[in-house]
Amino acid sequence: IINIIAFILSIPIFVTGVWLSRQGNTECARSLEKVFVAFGVFLMIISIAGI
Repeated sequence: IINIIAFILSIPIFVTGVWLSRQGNTECARSLEKVFVAFGVFLMIISIAGI
């Protein structure tokens, strides 16, 4: 059940990173977009793998 919750939480994290890549107009927002996308993908992979 924790894996399902982690997967569901990874979706908005990933989407936030994609949104920042489109809407971010400051250097801070552009640097955060990579962090959000990477963390979202990492969390998604870990939750799918079941670790």
